[in-house]
Amino acid sequence: NSVVSFSHSVSSFGPFDRFVFSSKQGYAIFHLPSSTTFDTSSERSSLEFFETTCNDRNIRTPSDLCYLARLYEWMGRIDDALELLEEAEELNPDFWEPPYNLGVIHWRQNNFDGALPTLLRASELAPWRRQPWFILSKIYEQLGRSEELSSAKSRIESLDRELEQLYEHD
Repeated sequence: NSVVSFSHSVSSFGPFDRFVFSSKQGYAIFHLPSSTTFDTSSERSSLEFFETTCNDRNIRTPSDLCYLARLYEWMGRIDDALELLEEAEELNPDFWEPPYNLGVIHWRQNNFDGALPTLLRASELAPWRRQPWFILSKIYEQLGRSEELSSAKSRIESLDRELEQLYEHD
């Protein structure tokens, strides 16, 4: 597992997301500010951390490739992000995150033909995850596909009920 923690924080400069990642090489803290600039030393060091980790075929994991792909997408390096996610999927075809992240990027680019099959694949690989179904519901809504939208929303509600039941038993 590469993710140690995630927290959403608010600073005096406005909201930002703070991610703490770890891998076999150590850890990095990364802040995603509301602006699209990429010029703080923290952002540069996070990018360097993941690029170094992902360039070493002996230590990188599919999760590391997914995180770097997210950074690249945020930086506007869409082609690089897609390439990393395809590589992550080749490394572990049974891992749900690469097709999910591919689907999200395609969705953000309004490429629904690219998004739908990858998100459906992610939902098959991790049927307990609601994230693919949430994005699928957004796409179905945008496309006006009411029957599939209803089905996706039902799946989300079912997953939410299952999660509530798990918490009730704690």
